[in-house]
Amino acid sequence: MLHRASVRAWPTGCVLAGALTSVACSSPPPVVSGPDVFVTAALGTPTGALLSVWVPPTTDSLGGAVVVGGYTGVDPTTVTDGHIGRVVTYDGHGNFTTVCAAPHPLWWVDGLGDDVWAVGEAATLVHYARASRSCEVIPVPGPPGGTVGGTVVRPNFWGVFARATHDLYIVGGSILNGPELVLLHYDGSTFTQETLPTGLPPVQLFKVNPAGDGVIVVGERGVILERSPDGLWARALIQGMAPTGDNTLFTVSSTDGVTLAVGGSSSGLVVQRLSPLTWSVLSTGDFAGLSGVYAQSATRAYIVGGSGTTTRWEGGTDFYQPPPPSVALSAYSLHATHGNGSTILSVGGLLFENRVDTQFGVVLLREPSLRASYVFDGVSYAASGTLRP
Repeated sequence: MLHRASVRAWPTGCVLAGALTSVACSSPPPVVSGPDVFVTAALGTPTGALLSVWVPPTTDSLGGAVVVGGYTGVDPTTVTDGHIGRVVTYDGHGNFTTVCAAPHPLWWVDGLGDDVWAVGEAATLVHYARASRSCEVIPVPGPPGGTVGGTVVRPNFWGVFARATHDLYIVGGSILNGPELVLLHYDGSTFTQETLPTGLPPVQLFKVNPAGDGVIVVGERGVILERSPDGLWARALIQGMAPTGDNTLFTVSSTDGVTLAVGGSSSGLVVQRLSPLTWSVLSTGDFAGLSGVYAQSATRAYIVGGSGTTTRWEGGTDFYQPPPPSVALSAYSLHATHGNGSTILSVGGLLFENRVDTQFGVVLLREPSLRASYVFDGVSYAASGTLRP
């Protein structure tokens, strides 16, 4: 899901001061009258890839957005600060701060009030309490996992949806030998594998999201599962999509009666829900592979993906795509996007080999008051871009 490249991007428009302890920036604030869907807030953060973001409905006394990510596939002993996985907060005033570490990379995050839940590799589940700014790793007793070379392989958790404080859905699967079709429900004390329709292929499930009173899951091979309010799961039909090929769906988002899912590895795929259990291909092959979508309204959604791709769906079959990103940004895969209407963030990463010194993060955003620079863990990054209203 993440593009691999060998480009290193230092904080743009900034002057390095000392031994990378701080960076001085002097660029003017981005202008809100240009072609870009997002402005670049921080490019090249030494954090590993930033893989998901959750933005609360409003920026309240508990703070703003929560970003998660980490270093993927690295030797843990090479991560000197212990932050293989990390939880980062954004205060809505230009400051990103790492608040805690996780034992494995975190791939998705969702929240509800004070409670934020993040999931990641090796069946990792982390609870972050916004009020106390503290994290707790929640032990997950199952699924048991498979074995590779005598080592037990736990499934990776790729997505989480918090319907209530003690009402979570978690999805995942295994890249190597191990459980597939992982769809767990957590009631605050017990994890239970959901009963799924028969005849499903053995695939990874990547994301889970609400849609009205129901729940929707997307995954490999164009698999879409819908849970009706009566608790039964069924597989949806996607009109116009080939049963084989580049049809993995990575993310799904819903609001105001519209539900969109995006995916594709080499070329982008966008599908739209027409009615319960019926979907249709909205666009295919017009973009690089797509990884993230945030449905803002019935006629507007923000979509991101590989090679720095950003686009905005504007209803029907209309997509606005800005000019190609900068050379530095095009080396990054944008993995996720989320917002609350006024503030929208997109995050991603740059990966090259399985080494700490070649994995970096990026943050793009839209917010009412853009800044000339943004601070990430004490380092200042010059913002760049001219934002399309």
